[in-house]
Amino acid sequence: MGELGRNPGVVERGGWKVVTLSGTPREIGLAHGRALADEIDDSIRAVKLSLDHDGQGFDWAFYRDAARRICVPKMPPEYRDEIQGIVKGLNEAGFKHDYLELVTYNAYMELAWTYAPEVKKKRDAGKAGEAVKPAPKGDHCSAFIATGPATADGKIVMAHSMWDGFLTGQRISFILDITPAKGHRFVMDCLPGFIHSGTDWFINDAGILITETTTPCEGFDEAGTPEFVRARSAAQYSENLDDVYQWFLRGNNGGYSNTWLIGDLKANEIGKLELALRNVVFSRSKQGWYSGSNIAEDAKVLREDAPGYNPLDVNNGCETRRRRWAELLTQNAGRIDASMARAFMGDVVDQRNGQVGATGHTLCGRGDLGEGAQAHGATNAKVTTAAMAANLSFWAIAGFPDQSSFSAQEWLEGKGKNDAWMKGMLRDIPRREWTEVPGR
Repeated sequence: MGELGRNPGVVERGGWKVVTLSGTPREIGLAHGRALADEIDDSIRAVKLSLDHDGQGFDWAFYRDAARRICVPKMPPEYRDEIQGIVKGLNEAGFKHDYLELVTYNAYMELAWTYAPEVKKKRDAGKAGEAVKPAPKGDHCSAFIATGPATADGKIVMAHSMWDGFLTGQRISFILDITPAKGHRFVMDCLPGFIHSGTDWFINDAGILITETTTPCEGFDEAGTPEFVRARSAAQYSENLDDVYQWFLRGNNGGYSNTWLIGDLKANEIGKLELALRNVVFSRSKQGWYSGSNIAEDAKVLREDAPGYNPLDVNNGCETRRRRWAELLTQNAGRIDASMARAFMGDVVDQRNGQVGATGHTLCGRGDLGEGAQAHGATNAKVTTAAMAANLSFWAIAGFPDQSSFSAQEWLEGKGKNDAWMKGMLRDIPRREWTEVPGR
């Protein structure tokens, strides 16, 4: 088998595949690549297919070239070695993916969602008679973190639902439990073959909790450090809120801009980091809550980093969800626990009119059921408490958090006829139960 990669523990729980990895970066990567070779190849193909139809007009060669120029020179040796280990494991299994392919794959969110729109905007600016349109805005997650008088035991509760297109979102069903040779042991959910979470959901053994919701901010600095590198570093090396803040600020390239929600179990303190390219706003508290619904709340961030974005648009699902969070978290102050957090993640009340039923405006998003008919929504969710996080565990559901289901065949033969290009890759999303993971 060539060089050794420590044998990973692989356990399936409630639709999740939990993979336990440890050792040097090379050992972690090699074991990862060997254990999930088929799944990594499948996921890369799904990402490529999705990007071919995302409306940006760029092919995979464009993203590979961007990753070569922008990301590869900024890869720290340990993460370069880990990715090379994954590639070796893939190659041993007969797949031809190379190092640049895996770097591109790990960076695709920031490249496709932030970098490519900037390139397109500059390219289209010179076209006669065409106004420059703002970058596309999407709904990419609902989340909250609370502590002190907001929670039942006065300690931290954190929750997050991951929104994505069903094609790629249904493949975010892996949990890595990593004990690196340097830094802290941490757990995260992710696509197979990722060295970071991507969704993002991290808990480390220093008592640091990290999650986020994507914001509609523009701007990309090609000289900066890739977002996926900074996110992984924050998870692996942070010991307090200031560490998290500094890791994200270090070489901030504006890629994959987010409202980061973070917690420190030791201090029983929570924070909110609105991280854009031009503006960074960091708030912290030992009392109350912060929420995320893909909307920047600071007026300066909105004005300078998200021009043209109207948070007060009645048809803006991000604003609808922000108001729903405010109502739920305020009304239930002092009672929030894991059970209530799970219910929040499965909430299907439309704050605009009180109607019940999942749509793109509800915390449990189902774009296929609402206006616009898109196969997009909340395809997984996670909840943790201080007691669970101290043991690196959390509740997770590998499917819609309201425990509904989706039939790929019915979609492709009905409202999703325009998604015929997904045939053979789009899968059913069955009804799932909440499961405690990693559970070892």
